[in-house]
Amino acid sequence: MPLLARAPLASLVCPSMPFLLPRLLRVPGTLPEPWICLALPIAIPQRGLKTRRKGAKVARSKNAMLDPNNPRIRKLAARMDDEYHQARSLGIFLDTCEPHAISKMMELYPTVVGSLPLTREHTRRIVAALHNYIRNRVSSERIQEIFPFLERMVQDLRSGALPSHPYAHVHILGIYKECKKFDEGNMYWQWLVDRGEGYVDPAVYGAAIELLAYQGTTSLEDLEALYTQALKRFPGTFAEYHLSPDAIVPDRTQPTTIVGLPMILLQGILTARILARDWKRAYLALDTALRLYPADTPKRFFEIFMLERPLSEAYTIFLIACRSGALFKPTHLTMILLKLNRAMKQSNDLKDRVTILQAMANTMYAYIEVGGSIGGPHVGCFLNSFGDLLPWRLSTDSFGEHEVPIRDMIVATAYETLSSLIQAGMPPQQPAFIALIRLAGLFETPSLLSVTLQDAKTVGQDLGASGRRNVLIAAGANRNTDLVEQYWSLIALEADREGKHISPEDWVTLARVCRRIGHRDFFIQQLEKLSHTMTTSSQRNVMLVLEEKEYAMHPRGVFKYMSLEVFASEMEKLKTQIRNVAAVVMSGQPLDLRKTPFFMFVNPAKETLGSAEDLRAVYDEFTTDPHQPQLPVAEQDPKTTPIRLSRTGIPLDELRYQNWVTIMELMKEAEATEAEFQLRVDEAIASRRKVDRSTAVFFHKNDSEAGSTPSRDQVRATIRRLRDPSVVTQFSSSQDRSKAPGSNSKGDSNYSTGARPLSVAVLYIHER
Repeated sequence: MPLLARAPLASLVCPSMPFLLPRLLRVPGTLPEPWICLALPIAIPQRGLKTRRKGAKVARSKNAMLDPNNPRIRKLAARMDDEYHQARSLGIFLDTCEPHAISKMMELYPTVVGSLPLTREHTRRIVAALHNYIRNRVSSERIQEIFPFLERMVQDLRSGALPSHPYAHVHILGIYKECKKFDEGNMYWQWLVDRGEGYVDPAVYGAAIELLAYQGTTSLEDLEALYTQALKRFPGTFAEYHLSPDAIVPDRTQPTTIVGLPMILLQGILTARILARDWKRAYLALDTALRLYPADTPKRFFEIFMLERPLSEAYTIFLIACRSGALFKPTHLTMILLKLNRAMKQSNDLKDRVTILQAMANTMYAYIEVGGSIGGPHVGCFLNSFGDLLPWRLSTDSFGEHEVPIRDMIVATAYETLSSLIQAGMPPQQPAFIALIRLAGLFETPSLLSVTLQDAKTVGQDLGASGRRNVLIAAGANRNTDLVEQYWSLIALEADREGKHISPEDWVTLARVCRRIGHRDFFIQQLEKLSHTMTTSSQRNVMLVLEEKEYAMHPRGVFKYMSLEVFASEMEKLKTQIRNVAAVVMSGQPLDLRKTPFFMFVNPAKETLGSAEDLRAVYDEFTTDPHQPQLPVAEQDPKTTPIRLSRTGIPLDELRYQNWVTIMELMKEAEATEAEFQLRVDEAIASRRKVDRSTAVFFHKNDSEAGSTPSRDQVRATIRRLRDPSVVTQFSSSQDRSKAPGSNSKGDSNYSTGARPLSVAVLYIHER
């Protein structure tokens, strides 16, 4: 096809004004196909020029507007062309403002700032992408690479090259906190605080309070003053009243419609109070958030309690969030399950261990009720806990006569649990099968081992390296030498197929199994056969394992058992919980919580604050204004005023009441926990020793000892005392906190263990 010598494509597309089109079209092109030519616009010749002077002047004016050499037209075309290219470049850059494309964003950023028309919303997107990337727990090396880029953005914000947005400053302060760059973050906050509303708002104050709280050098009193300063500086939404503990919502049946309430500011002071061990005012802040937004409280309000408060409180907080409709990541459920499993091992009472196992099932049920899904790690952790119901014993010890029927019931329930979940539609996953294999070894049940291996083969589930090691251990516990040799051959074959040496973990496992079952000849034979794959020191180490003795663990006390009848009854309760979980998995729809609720505390039998009637009456006293008239009956009619429900199907007025009651009960539990903790600390200081968690009990004594029901006046007095911030508890400031054994005087506790003192009580475990 011949080339056009002088005619650009733009003249074919727009013959009248080709110079207004982008430059890409202003190049010589090929002749179009005939069918394309039919669709191109054609310049229609004018019918004729008017002879009058006025008409000629108009025609000349039009011709001048169409003249490509007209300076005004050329300037307009150039401006339109630049705007097109700027918009295209800006679109390309904004596509990189996502956590998964952070490297590309950092690469393009220097050429974008100052050359493209960025707005304050663009600034927010850039910084939010970086913050979300860091929140994914990237490595410290990667954070060190990112930090110079953050400093460049901060310089651009200070110079004005990057437009200011308050939420961008919230994210920057959050990044400083995540990276533990507290001094740099404090300097940035000092620059922000004296600037105008384009830089600072209540949310920025909240982020600064949280940053300073984690830094630990600012007292709680100063942070409270900063919180009050923010409320007074930005009084537009009457936030000082609405965020106060005694504020009243106009209509408890409807969602809060007040725009602009500074929840990030409330979150910041709540975090500061928790880190300073001011549990009372922290719970009052959470109570405020749940009163305002019973079904939409931000998840961070719950997460900080789950990380920083004792296990029994963290457990209930997780369930409050589920009841309100908040859906956490699966890792949050895993964290709660692991903490419960560790707590189970600390108890010497079978009843307590069964109660904790039921609490784990209750947690999984609550999680799927709000729309979550349970996977292999969750079910595996739950099934592993079956093996911790009975006390640890040496491999040479046998089960007592009273333990055998309990053991058989445990094994049957565990297998039935996995079977019912898989039949309900849960995909078979490796951790669940490995947990049953481990259980078969702990309880020496060859039937469970064989049926589990057969089931895994039937569904095509590969056990992996960890699973094969657990099969070796279980086969050794059941004295099955053939199975030991079979799975060791599989381990050796898999290593040879992958071109790798057999791992030291596999050799150590085989040595211990062969020592236990007296199969030393097989181990030495394999060691000689595969000696070329091991170093001399490795061979010597595994031989030492083969010859070592098994030592008994020191018991923490006498283990307390249950009667078989009571244990069977508790197992039936557990099966009912599992059936609820299986029903949700099968249907894909949550059950009605009004018919099948989940309990809110680790121990469902714990003593309540009072009767339901008295609690409701006191709640009405605290949450209604006696001077405000009640709504007319017509306005209370569901036909005219629809009942608003949470995502879990609970009316908002009922959800507000349930949250209030649970928070009050948590505050009473926290009061007892802090008193117990203080007692242990005093004992440790007097004896000049560290606090020993292993000597504590899991439940408070009044949890299982039902006393007389308190009167309404007593309930009212208890709640007033719990809600009174003037009743100061121990360790209510960061200075007091630093004096406790095991605490960090610098307060640097962001995502680390042991930064604040741990109670000796098992319920106080909160390792991350």
